[in-house]
Amino acid sequence: MAETTLKWGILGSGNMCNDFCQALGKTQHNHKVFAIGASSLQRAEEFAKKNCLDAKVYGDYESVLADKNVDVIYIGLRQYQHHDYVIKALKAGKNVLCETPLGLNLKQTKNMTETAKSVGKLLVEGYWSLHFPVYRQLEKILDKKEYGNAHKVEVSFGYILPDHFVNNLEQGATLLNTLGCYTVMVAHFVYKTEGKVLDVDWVVDEKGGDKPTKLTLNFGEDKQAVLTFDDTQSLENKVKVHCERGIIEVDQPFWCPTRLTKITSQGSEDHEFPLNDDRTFIYPNGSGLRYEIDHIYDNIIGKKIQSEVKVVDEVRARMGIKFPVDD
Repeated sequence: MAETTLKWGILGSGNMCNDFCQALGKTQHNHKVFAIGASSLQRAEEFAKKNCLDAKVYGDYESVLADKNVDVIYIGLRQYQHHDYVIKALKAGKNVLCETPLGLNLKQTKNMTETAKSVGKLLVEGYWSLHFPVYRQLEKILDKKEYGNAHKVEVSFGYILPDHFVNNLEQGATLLNTLGCYTVMVAHFVYKTEGKVLDVDWVVDEKGGDKPTKLTLNFGEDKQAVLTFDDTQSLENKVKVHCERGIIEVDQPFWCPTRLTKITSQGSEDHEFPLNDDRTFIYPNGSGLRYEIDHIYDNIIGKKIQSEVKVVDEVRARMGIKFPVDD
Protein backbone atom coordinates (compact mmCIF):
# COMPACT_ATOMS: atom_id res chain seq x y z
CA MET A 1 0.00 0.00 0.00
CA ALA A 2 1.34 3.42 -0.96
CA GLU A 3 2.26 5.75 1.86
CA THR A 4 -0.16 8.59 2.51
CA THR A 5 1.00 12.00 1.33
CA LEU A 6 0.71 14.83 3.83
CA LYS A 7 -0.59 17.99 2.16
CA TRP A 8 0.82 21.26 3.45
CA GLY A 9 -0.58 24.76 3.29
CA ILE A 10 2.09 27.47 3.53
CA LEU A 11 1.29 30.86 5.07
CA GLY A 12 3.97 33.31 4.03
CA SER A 13 6.57 33.71 1.31
CA GLY A 14 9.67 34.76 3.22
CA ASN A 15 13.05 33.13 3.71
CA MET A 16 11.97 30.54 6.28
CA CYS A 17 9.08 29.49 4.06
CA ASN A 18 11.56 29.13 1.21
CA ASP A 19 13.87 26.79 3.14
CA PHE A 20 10.93 24.88 4.58
CA CYS A 21 9.56 24.08 1.14
CA GLN A 22 13.00 23.12 -0.15
CA ALA A 23 13.54 20.78 2.81
CA LEU A 24 10.36 18.91 1.89
CA GLY A 25 12.31 17.41 -1.01
CA LYS A 26 14.58 15.40 1.32
CA THR A 27 12.11 13.94 3.81
CA GLN A 28 11.71 10.24 4.59
CA HIS A 29 7.93 10.44 4.29
CA ASN A 30 5.71 11.73 1.49
CA HIS A 31 4.90 15.43 1.71
CA LYS A 32 3.48 17.92 -0.78
CA VAL A 33 3.04 21.67 -0.74
CA PHE A 34 -0.59 21.85 -1.79
CA ALA A 35 -1.38 25.54 -1.27
CA ILE A 36 0.50 28.79 -0.74
CA GLY A 37 -0.92 31.96 0.74
CA ALA A 38 0.92 35.29 0.58
CA SER A 39 0.14 38.96 1.11
CA SER A 40 -0.61 39.24 -2.62
CA LEU A 41 -1.31 36.83 -5.46
CA GLN A 42 1.81 38.02 -7.25
CA ARG A 43 4.01 37.17 -4.27
CA ALA A 44 2.42 33.73 -4.00
CA GLU A 45 2.95 33.06 -7.71
CA GLU A 46 6.57 34.22 -7.57
CA PHE A 47 7.22 32.05 -4.52
CA ALA A 48 5.77 28.97 -6.21
CA LYS A 49 7.82 29.59 -9.36
CA LYS A 50 11.04 30.21 -7.44
CA ASN A 51 10.67 26.95 -5.52
CA CYS A 52 9.34 24.92 -8.48
CA LEU A 53 6.12 24.11 -6.64
CA ASP A 54 3.03 22.76 -8.36
CA ALA A 55 0.62 24.20 -5.81
CA LYS A 56 -2.50 26.31 -5.55
CA VAL A 57 -1.65 29.95 -4.98
CA TYR A 58 -3.71 32.51 -3.11
CA GLY A 59 -3.32 36.24 -2.54
CA ASP A 60 -4.44 35.89 1.06
CA TYR A 61 -4.01 33.48 3.99
CA GLU A 62 -7.63 32.65 4.77
CA SER A 63 -8.13 30.83 1.46
CA VAL A 64 -5.40 28.35 2.39
CA LEU A 65 -7.13 27.68 5.72
CA ALA A 66 -10.42 27.11 3.91
CA ASP A 67 -8.93 24.61 1.45
CA LYS A 68 -10.35 21.22 2.47
CA ASN A 69 -7.47 19.34 0.86
CA VAL A 70 -4.86 20.83 3.20
CA ASP A 71 -3.87 18.66 6.18
CA VAL A 72 -1.29 20.82 7.92
CA ILE A 73 -0.57 24.53 8.01
CA TYR A 74 2.95 25.91 8.23
CA ILE A 75 2.95 29.46 9.59
CA GLY A 76 6.03 31.44 8.60
CA LEU A 77 4.57 34.91 9.11
CA ARG A 78 5.77 37.82 11.26
CA GLN A 79 5.86 37.12 14.97
CA TYR A 80 2.92 39.37 15.82
CA GLN A 81 0.73 37.45 13.34
CA HIS A 82 1.35 34.00 14.83
CA HIS A 83 -1.38 33.97 17.46
CA ASP A 84 -4.28 35.01 15.24
CA TYR A 85 -3.43 32.65 12.38
CA VAL A 86 -2.73 29.70 14.66
CA ILE A 87 -6.18 30.14 16.19
CA LYS A 88 -7.79 30.53 12.75
CA ALA A 89 -6.02 27.44 11.42
CA LEU A 90 -6.97 25.27 14.39
CA LYS A 91 -10.59 26.37 14.23
CA ALA A 92 -10.53 25.54 10.51
CA GLY A 93 -9.68 21.97 11.50
CA LYS A 94 -6.00 22.05 10.53
CA ASN A 95 -2.93 20.73 12.30
CA VAL A 96 -0.38 23.51 12.74
CA LEU A 97 3.37 23.97 12.74
CA CYS A 98 4.17 27.57 13.70
CA GLU A 99 7.55 29.25 13.61
CA THR A 100 9.00 30.58 16.85
CA PRO A 101 7.87 32.20 18.98
CA LEU A 102 4.46 30.57 19.15
CA GLY A 103 3.07 33.55 21.06
CA LEU A 104 4.36 36.90 22.23
CA ASN A 105 3.49 36.10 25.84
CA LEU A 106 2.24 33.29 28.04
CA LYS A 107 -1.40 34.36 27.71
CA GLN A 108 -1.31 34.03 23.93
CA THR A 109 0.47 30.69 24.08
CA LYS A 110 -2.00 29.22 26.56
CA ASN A 111 -4.88 30.34 24.36
CA MET A 112 -3.37 28.53 21.38
CA THR A 113 -2.53 25.30 23.20
CA GLU A 114 -5.95 25.18 24.84
CA THR A 115 -7.62 25.72 21.47
CA ALA A 116 -5.57 22.87 19.97
CA LYS A 117 -6.71 20.54 22.75
CA SER A 118 -10.33 21.56 22.38
CA VAL A 119 -10.39 20.87 18.63
CA GLY A 120 -8.17 17.78 18.86
CA LYS A 121 -5.48 19.01 16.47
CA LEU A 122 -1.70 18.94 16.63
CA LEU A 123 0.03 22.22 17.41
CA VAL A 124 3.83 22.31 17.32
CA GLU A 125 6.13 25.27 17.87
CA GLY A 126 8.92 25.35 15.31
CA TYR A 127 11.94 24.54 17.44
CA TRP A 128 13.46 22.60 14.58
CA SER A 129 16.77 22.27 16.44
CA LEU A 130 15.51 19.56 18.78
CA HIS A 131 14.76 17.20 15.88
CA PHE A 132 18.36 17.14 14.61
CA PRO A 133 20.15 13.81 15.22
CA VAL A 134 22.74 15.66 17.33
CA TYR A 135 20.13 16.51 19.95
CA ARG A 136 18.71 13.00 19.88
CA GLN A 137 22.24 11.74 20.58
CA LEU A 138 22.74 14.31 23.34
CA GLU A 139 19.54 13.14 24.96
CA LYS A 140 20.71 9.52 24.93
CA ILE A 141 24.03 10.45 26.54
CA LEU A 142 22.32 12.43 29.28
CA ASP A 143 19.65 9.79 29.93
CA LYS A 144 22.33 7.11 30.33
CA LYS A 145 24.38 9.44 32.56
CA GLU A 146 27.39 8.50 30.47
CA TYR A 147 29.41 11.26 32.13
CA GLY A 148 27.34 11.62 35.28
CA ASN A 149 24.75 14.31 35.95
CA ALA A 150 24.73 17.60 34.08
CA HIS A 151 25.29 20.59 36.36
CA LYS A 152 25.95 23.51 34.02
CA VAL A 153 24.79 24.44 30.54
CA GLU A 154 26.43 27.23 28.55
CA VAL A 155 24.86 28.51 25.34
CA SER A 156 25.99 31.45 23.23
CA PHE A 157 24.03 32.79 20.26
CA GLY A 158 25.60 35.74 18.49
CA TYR A 159 24.45 36.62 15.01
CA ILE A 160 24.48 39.99 13.26
CA LEU A 161 20.89 40.74 12.27
CA PRO A 162 19.04 43.67 10.67
CA ASP A 163 17.53 45.98 13.27
CA HIS A 164 13.93 45.21 12.28
CA PHE A 165 14.49 41.52 13.13
CA VAL A 166 15.20 42.27 16.78
CA ASN A 167 13.89 45.75 17.48
CA ASN A 168 10.27 46.15 16.48
CA LEU A 169 7.93 45.87 19.44
CA GLU A 170 4.86 46.50 17.28
CA GLN A 171 5.65 43.28 15.39
CA GLY A 172 6.86 41.34 18.43
CA ALA A 173 10.48 41.37 17.28
CA THR A 174 13.02 41.46 20.11
CA LEU A 175 16.43 39.91 20.62
CA LEU A 176 14.90 37.65 23.25
CA ASN A 177 12.17 36.40 20.91
CA THR A 178 14.48 36.02 17.91
CA LEU A 179 17.65 34.51 19.42
CA GLY A 180 17.23 34.22 23.17
CA CYS A 181 14.35 31.76 23.07
CA TYR A 182 16.62 29.18 21.40
CA THR A 183 19.11 29.35 24.26
CA VAL A 184 16.30 28.84 26.78
CA MET A 185 15.07 25.91 24.69
CA VAL A 186 18.42 24.13 25.03
CA ALA A 187 18.57 24.60 28.81
CA HIS A 188 15.10 23.13 29.24
CA PHE A 189 15.94 20.29 26.89
CA VAL A 190 18.98 19.31 28.95
CA TYR A 191 17.39 19.52 32.39
CA LYS A 192 13.86 18.49 31.35
CA THR A 193 12.31 20.93 33.77
CA GLU A 194 11.50 24.61 33.97
CA GLY A 195 14.22 26.96 35.15
CA LYS A 196 13.92 29.98 37.39
CA VAL A 197 15.51 33.28 36.46
CA LEU A 198 18.47 34.09 38.71
CA ASP A 199 19.97 37.04 36.90
CA VAL A 200 19.54 39.11 33.74
CA ASP A 201 22.32 41.37 32.49
CA TRP A 202 20.99 43.48 29.64
CA VAL A 203 20.76 46.83 27.89
CA VAL A 204 17.48 48.41 26.75
CA ASP A 205 17.90 50.75 23.79
CA GLU A 206 16.13 54.00 23.01
CA LYS A 207 13.28 52.14 21.28
CA GLY A 208 12.55 50.01 24.33
CA GLY A 209 14.07 46.87 22.83
CA ASP A 210 16.64 44.53 24.33
CA LYS A 211 20.30 44.48 23.36
CA PRO A 212 23.15 42.03 24.18
CA THR A 213 21.91 39.93 27.06
CA LYS A 214 23.29 37.40 29.54
CA LEU A 215 20.72 35.28 31.32
CA THR A 216 21.32 32.88 34.23
CA LEU A 217 18.71 30.23 35.07
CA ASN A 218 18.59 27.97 38.12
CA PHE A 219 17.30 24.41 37.84
CA GLY A 220 17.82 23.40 41.48
CA GLU A 221 20.41 21.11 43.07
CA ASP A 222 23.34 23.24 41.86
CA LYS A 223 22.15 23.05 38.25
CA GLN A 224 22.48 26.23 36.23
CA ALA A 225 22.34 27.53 32.69
CA VAL A 226 24.28 30.57 31.50
CA LEU A 227 22.80 31.90 28.26
CA THR A 228 24.23 34.70 26.13
CA PHE A 229 22.63 36.22 23.03
CA ASP A 230 23.80 39.16 20.95
CA ASP A 231 22.76 40.62 17.59
CA THR A 232 25.78 42.91 17.22
CA GLN A 233 28.52 40.30 16.82
CA SER A 234 29.16 36.66 16.10
CA LEU A 235 29.76 34.50 19.16
CA GLU A 236 30.95 30.93 19.60
CA ASN A 237 27.40 29.69 18.92
CA LYS A 238 27.94 26.43 20.77
CA VAL A 239 26.31 24.46 23.55
CA LYS A 240 28.49 23.14 26.37
CA VAL A 241 26.92 20.71 28.82
CA HIS A 242 29.18 20.28 31.84
CA CYS A 243 28.77 16.91 33.52
CA GLU A 244 30.53 15.30 36.48
CA ARG A 245 33.04 13.43 34.33
CA GLY A 246 33.20 15.39 31.12
CA ILE A 247 31.75 17.97 28.77
CA ILE A 248 29.38 17.37 25.87
CA GLU A 249 29.67 20.04 23.21
CA VAL A 250 27.18 20.75 20.44
CA ASP A 251 29.18 22.45 17.73
CA GLN A 252 28.19 25.64 15.95
CA PRO A 253 25.69 26.43 14.70
CA PHE A 254 24.03 24.86 17.74
CA TRP A 255 20.50 25.57 16.48
CA CYS A 256 21.08 23.36 13.42
CA PRO A 257 24.11 21.22 14.34
CA THR A 258 25.78 18.33 12.56
CA ARG A 259 28.54 17.56 15.07
CA LEU A 260 28.69 16.60 18.74
CA THR A 261 31.93 16.32 20.71
CA LYS A 262 32.57 14.40 23.93
CA ILE A 263 35.41 15.90 25.98
CA THR A 264 37.06 14.20 28.97
CA SER A 265 40.45 14.24 30.66
CA GLN A 266 41.44 11.48 28.22
CA GLY A 267 40.79 13.61 25.13
CA SER A 268 37.92 14.38 22.76
CA GLU A 269 35.70 12.32 20.48
CA ASP A 270 33.71 13.79 17.57
CA HIS A 271 30.42 12.39 16.28
CA GLU A 272 29.31 13.62 12.85
CA PHE A 273 25.74 13.67 11.56
CA PRO A 274 26.02 15.09 8.00
CA LEU A 275 22.98 16.40 6.17
CA ASN A 276 24.12 14.94 2.83
CA ASP A 277 22.39 17.65 0.85
CA ASP A 278 24.31 19.79 -1.65
CA ARG A 279 21.42 22.13 -2.43
CA THR A 280 21.59 25.81 -1.57
CA PHE A 281 19.47 27.12 1.29
CA ILE A 282 19.06 30.64 2.61
CA TYR A 283 19.80 29.72 6.21
CA PRO A 284 22.67 27.52 7.48
CA ASN A 285 21.79 23.81 7.34
CA GLY A 286 18.27 24.64 6.19
CA SER A 287 17.91 21.11 4.86
CA GLY A 288 17.64 20.01 8.49
CA LEU A 289 14.08 21.30 8.58
CA ARG A 290 13.24 17.88 7.14
CA TYR A 291 13.68 16.28 10.57
CA GLU A 292 10.98 18.51 12.00
CA ILE A 293 8.75 17.94 8.98
CA ASP A 294 8.92 14.16 9.36
CA HIS A 295 8.26 14.54 13.08
CA ILE A 296 4.98 16.20 12.17
CA TYR A 297 4.18 13.39 9.76
CA ASP A 298 4.60 10.81 12.49
CA ASN A 299 2.27 12.85 14.70
CA ILE A 300 4.68 12.53 17.60
CA ILE A 301 4.87 15.38 20.07
CA GLY A 302 8.20 14.10 21.43
CA LYS A 303 10.06 16.62 23.55
CA LYS A 304 8.17 19.68 22.39
CA ILE A 305 8.95 22.53 24.76
CA GLN A 306 6.29 25.04 25.80
CA SER A 307 7.39 25.96 29.30
CA GLU A 308 10.13 28.35 28.10
CA VAL A 309 7.39 30.92 27.45
CA LYS A 310 7.09 31.49 31.21
CA VAL A 311 10.81 32.18 31.50
CA VAL A 312 10.79 34.50 28.49
CA ASP A 313 7.85 36.41 29.97
CA GLU A 314 9.70 36.86 33.27
CA VAL A 315 12.88 38.00 31.53
CA ARG A 316 10.95 40.55 29.47
CA ALA A 317 9.31 41.86 32.64
CA ARG A 318 12.69 42.34 34.32
CA MET A 319 13.95 44.20 31.25
CA GLY A 320 10.88 46.41 31.12
CA ILE A 321 10.08 45.31 27.56
CA LYS A 322 6.37 45.52 26.79
CA PHE A 323 4.44 44.52 23.67
CA PRO A 324 1.17 46.24 22.68
CA VAL A 325 -0.63 42.89 23.15
CA ASP A 326 0.43 42.84 26.82
CA ASP A 327 -2.14 45.53 27.66
